[in-house]
Amino acid sequence: MNTYNPLVSIIIPVYNGGNYMREAIDSALSQTYKNIEIIVVNDGSTDDGETESIALSYGDKIKYYKKENGGCASALNYGISKMQGEWFSWLSHDDVYLPEKIQSAIDCINEKCFTDEKTIIICSGCVIDAEGKEITSFSFPEKDGVVTSNQMFDRFMMGRGINGCALLIPKSALDKAGKFSTTYVYILDWIYWIELSLLGYNFYEYSDVLVKNRRHSEQVSVKKQELLKEETEKFILELIDRVLKDSNKLYTIWLYCTQIRLTDGCKKISNMISLPISVRIKKIYRRAYSFTYHLLRKLLRLIKK
Repeated sequence: MNTYNPLVSIIIPVYNGGNYMREAIDSALSQTYKNIEIIVVNDGSTDDGETESIALSYGDKIKYYKKENGGCASALNYGISKMQGEWFSWLSHDDVYLPEKIQSAIDCINEKCFTDEKTIIICSGCVIDAEGKEITSFSFPEKDGVVTSNQMFDRFMMGRGINGCALLIPKSALDKAGKFSTTYVYILDWIYWIELSLLGYNFYEYSDVLVKNRRHSEQVSVKKQELLKEETEKFILELIDRVLKDSNKLYTIWLYCTQIRLTDGCKKISNMISLPISVRIKKIYRRAYSFTYHLLRKLLRLIKK
């Protein structure tokens, strides 16, 4: 039986990447899996050409593109439009891959027969500081196993995120999910992973620590922390409309709203429960969550007051 050996596209979106970009590109070039292409997208950097100079120094070892500034989502979308690979791997310009990152994922695909491209592969990783010193590592409690799309959706609604750079995603999944949203700046990755879970893609998690995720003061997520909640609430209100007929997901979203105090989300679910269209949802709540259902109603009445 022939070993599956697909082309993997590593896409590196970068804006003013003079600080860490070279380390990221070097880690992509150092992959033990050789059937790769490396695409660097300069998202309108304003660093007097430093980002471009670094990228051009690699010559034909990478594919380099420059575009007007439009944010990380637009840079990812541009890179995806240029990729030739069957699988997509995102590498932030300030993060680092260990040499076996891609090979280990391809090994999982072959060993578990995931070549039908219905499963997303995700490794473990660690967090490093600005100087590259490890702060902490993160791995999965359910080691080396498949997490269903519904289970992953529940995790996202319990506040558990994933590192996008740890993923290996089939290009067919990107085609189905569409582009990364340019409407959201601070949660663009989180909502895309939710979209993949809603589309029914499973995730295969394994415990090998193969990505270094850097934390530093210049990151958007650090500098604009106060705007994360605003974007999250806007998205959650849209998500509620999409899952109205799925009582389990609606309940999970309600729990998430209460956890991070998204009052508008709680109120919207309360109003929907009172609509005729949701009579069937009420019955399911009573049967599956008898105690929690009554508690939910009491809390929602308090919120209405």
